[in-house]
Amino acid sequence: MGRQTTVIYHCFWREKVKEKFKYDINKYCFVELLQDLYGRNELRNLHKILQEKDIQYNEIFDIDSDNKTWFHNKFYERINNYWKEFDEEYIRFLKDEISPHFSEEIIFQTNPTFRVHIPNNVAVGTYDVRTSGFHRDSDEGYNHPISEINIYLPLTRAHGTNTIWSESETDKEDFSPMEAEVGEYYIWKGSKLSHGNKLNDTEETRVSFDFRVTPKSKYDSNFSNSSRDSLKKFVIGDYYRTFEK
Repeated sequence: MGRQTTVIYHCFWREKVKEKFKYDINKYCFVELLQDLYGRNELRNLHKILQEKDIQYNEIFDIDSDNKTWFHNKFYERINNYWKEFDEEYIRFLKDEISPHFSEEIIFQTNPTFRVHIPNNVAVGTYDVRTSGFHRDSDEGYNHPISEINIYLPLTRAHGTNTIWSESETDKEDFSPMEAEVGEYYIWKGSKLSHGNKLNDTEETRVSFDFRVTPKSKYDSNFSNSSRDSLKKFVIGDYYRTFEK
């Protein structure tokens, strides 16, 4: 799978920032690492593990439960104890695929956020399940710096209601699915584009990573907010890190 021409984000804060790129899936083993972790050859069928283990999620996930499933617990237990093979792949992907899009050094999320969007549920919950949950990452309650740029990396086919839905420009509210095949990723501005997810009415689980980067010149070490999920402060050494010299 060929690599697309690099786009240098000199003006990364422009209103429209949502572009899809390709990468060579044979260069990285994210899929294989998760297949080994969960003992499944097809990640799109990951939800079937719940049936086998008689684990039931009868309620729609809210903002407190969406990252505490059996899948998340298993992943974060592994990564929080320094998963060397995964970390090496993550750093290599950042260096080889993401950094070339920028004209300066970037800082990046220490560990990616893991998403599992099982059928008949959502991947990201809300404070009130009666609301849509569409938001910008910089909104109150989500707390992210406006300077952040999001990377969305699906490890299964992302389509229809099992993927992120986003507007194309700020305040346009023309929401459409961010569809991608394995081997594709998005660079986009989640702090300025309203986005969310829907009840997954497909028969496939979407497994993906998302993480955030910031050009170093736009990094604010005095930004005092913390992530709602990890409770880490948005500073280098906590939520962010840099490439080792």
